[in-house]
Amino acid sequence: MSANDSNVNHFPLRPLPMSGWREPRILGWLAVALALAAAWSFAFVPLRASQDEWWHLKAGKWIIEHQQLPTTDIFTYAGEGLRWHNHEWLAQVLFYAVYDAGEKWLWGGLRTLITFKSLIVVATFAVVAWTSARRCGSRVVAGLVALVMADVARRTIYPRPPILSYFLLALFTAVLWEWKAGRLRSRWIWSLPVVTVLWANLHGMVPLAVATVGAFAAGEFLEWGALGWASRQFDGRRKRAASRVMQSKLRRFLLLVTVTAACGVAAMINPSGAHIFFLGRKFTADPILQKVIAEMLPTPALITFVETARGSSWVWNPLYVSFWSSLALFAILAMRRRGRLPSGSDYVLAGFFIYQAVMHVRLLPLYAVACAPTLAVLAKDEFGKLEKRLGRGWSLLPGALACGLFCYYIFIVVEPPPQTFWRRNMELLHGKDREVADYPTPVMQFILRVGFPDRLFSEINYCGYMIWWLSPEHHKLFTDNRFDLFGSRFYLEEATVVHGVEREEARIGRGWQEILDDYGVNFIVISRGAALNAKLRASGRWDHVYYWIPPDKPPTVGFNIWLRRDERFQAVRERAREVFRAERPGALAPEDFEQWLQRTGRVPRGS
Repeated sequence: MSANDSNVNHFPLRPLPMSGWREPRILGWLAVALALAAAWSFAFVPLRASQDEWWHLKAGKWIIEHQQLPTTDIFTYAGEGLRWHNHEWLAQVLFYAVYDAGEKWLWGGLRTLITFKSLIVVATFAVVAWTSARRCGSRVVAGLVALVMADVARRTIYPRPPILSYFLLALFTAVLWEWKAGRLRSRWIWSLPVVTVLWANLHGMVPLAVATVGAFAAGEFLEWGALGWASRQFDGRRKRAASRVMQSKLRRFLLLVTVTAACGVAAMINPSGAHIFFLGRKFTADPILQKVIAEMLPTPALITFVETARGSSWVWNPLYVSFWSSLALFAILAMRRRGRLPSGSDYVLAGFFIYQAVMHVRLLPLYAVACAPTLAVLAKDEFGKLEKRLGRGWSLLPGALACGLFCYYIFIVVEPPPQTFWRRNMELLHGKDREVADYPTPVMQFILRVGFPDRLFSEINYCGYMIWWLSPEHHKLFTDNRFDLFGSRFYLEEATVVHGVEREEARIGRGWQEILDDYGVNFIVISRGAALNAKLRASGRWDHVYYWIPPDKPPTVGFNIWLRRDERFQAVRERAREVFRAERPGALAPEDFEQWLQRTGRVPRGS
């Protein structure tokens, strides 16, 4: 099919005519530069709270060292023997290679990995801005939309394999829009199944490759059907012309259906085969995990109902303003055009990705990448109308908005105060690569120095960092948050122990003591605020051998280590006391510290 055959792209419900538009060239480049600078700032920040990065790095390290893929779980003892369909193995190898190179030759492994992540994020939104500009014909509008969408996506952008899926989704949509506009020949579409093979080994979101090409196929089918409906009122030459266009659209539809099928086959070229399409079912269809995995919950509304110990109230939630504002703008602009989007593919892509973003906060970046070009077309049309109605000066409006939003996002937004993105960027630049309180390095070092006996119990919230330090070489964990492997199989047991639930109150028929005894747990690493601490102390069966409170934090923050009270571990208990005294000279022993805290309510000096 000729690239110049433009009549195949006409949609019967085609958009209203674009208004005149004359934008300063330098303003367009400035808007795009601001969007990319914002994307960099959102990504180039110290690691905070997130844990998955660490077990991904450890998996990559294990694969490189052993020159094979693990077929069963290697990090936990509860899950030993379970088949592990590791759908991110290639990304894990890549990330660890970057980390290792940073440790050896650059400015530290974690900072190098965060820098690599930032480059991927910038590349993603560079493609988004380019695609948006190609579709709407305005760099300044494309830059403004990319800037807003970068803010929409930033909450779930971590140095994890999903960032590669965001980039590949941007590439797929860019190629398909260029092909649909007649600027790429059809042979380029056949590169997509080849890239799908790479995607299938980088990350488990590869079904998006099939869904994206399928969405464009569905768009061609919609256009074919709409033109057929409209042509019933045509006669003579117009009817014959419509028939030729319909035949061309049908050929394009069949081509995309074939490419979609090829992408489906290509997605199965990975160590898990066809399982790649079903791995998410273990947590997306689990009613327990649907309520506890924060990233899989619906995107919070701007006004949310909050229940606290002091009562319940409706509160303003500013965290997702950019998403809901962009969605409201999308709806308003579409209604102003009487629902007429530029092509059938716009309807399918917008419908699919808007639904996913509303239902799952984790999928906001997919909405940002896939819907940005369509929003840019709608916004360009509206800005053009304003310029025509109110004068040429209004052509400066999108550029002014881009500058204002950039300054707001980077220099004013604080999460939590006073951590603006600019401040966090400077912290990383000057060497702070993580929040100390979220990654308890002294606790890990203490465990290795003492040489505790297996088995270890720890809570899911800190499992990734513990895997990086301890598993599988020193101590395997009880479980972790790879819910695509475990589902909720061990989550209820972990929660029962962490919350110190007794047998008569437990929904699984076993209390915290029974679970620890059944699994043969001999030492426990638990956050100081967990209810389990009080149960361990009252039971008389466990010794408190270590505590750690991060600098400038209240005594409820940090970690405790408990050792089972058993004659076999007398030497370990003594060694733990010796190491503690050597590391913290002058600090109160764990039990003395807790008694002091109960009497005074404050941390003594030296502890």
